[in-house]
Amino acid sequence: ILTRINREVLDRSELSKVEEVWFRGPDKNFLQGWIMKPPSFNPRKKYPSILYIHGGPLTQYGKLFFHEFEVLAANGYVVYFCNPRGGKGYGEEHAAAIWGAWGSADYDDLMAWTDYMEKQPYIDRERMGVTGGSYGGYMTMMALAKTPDLWAAGGEVVGPFDWVSMLKHADPSIAQYIRSLLGDPVKDADIYRKTAPITYIRDVKAPLLVLQGDNDP
Repeated sequence: ILTRINREVLDRSELSKVEEVWFRGPDKNFLQGWIMKPPSFNPRKKYPSILYIHGGPLTQYGKLFFHEFEVLAANGYVVYFCNPRGGKGYGEEHAAAIWGAWGSADYDDLMAWTDYMEKQPYIDRERMGVTGGSYGGYMTMMALAKTPDLWAAGGEVVGPFDWVSMLKHADPSIAQYIRSLLGDPVKDADIYRKTAPITYIRDVKAPLLVLQGDNDP
């Protein structure tokens, strides 16, 4: 231990216990997920839940401390998160599965995880929420549009919404990344359309909180 600067806070806080789960994706692929329950969890009760999707997508969840998850769990939510295809840590095939096709295999993996959680006896099926930042915000909007009757609410944070608009206004490094991901916006216009949440926004039924930062490049 190098520091104890948060010991005073941690000593008077009850943290959530984390449960690790390996499950099968839609293509019989193995996926890793985690569940955090409220500290005062009662297995006889039903709880609202939140699917928390990571950013990137070339990142991953792991065995780290996430204060956002602890806050949500402490307020009575079951928080669950996983590493769908498109992220790091499980080989090149896993990472490349959504190149030029965001909202496809990654969405299928996230829904397999959500289906697993929906079957848990302590989950309130009428109060299931979804959230995430950046790519996680993007996937939040896609999930709300593709399965509109499942979610009670969603919250997206600085997620890509319209590729063409983003390409026009983003800084050069981000614009270059979008082109490498999706191709030329004229020649590959169909890819830009199919992978943009704005295409499906009319299908969203649940309340959606949109958060954006002035200083987000």
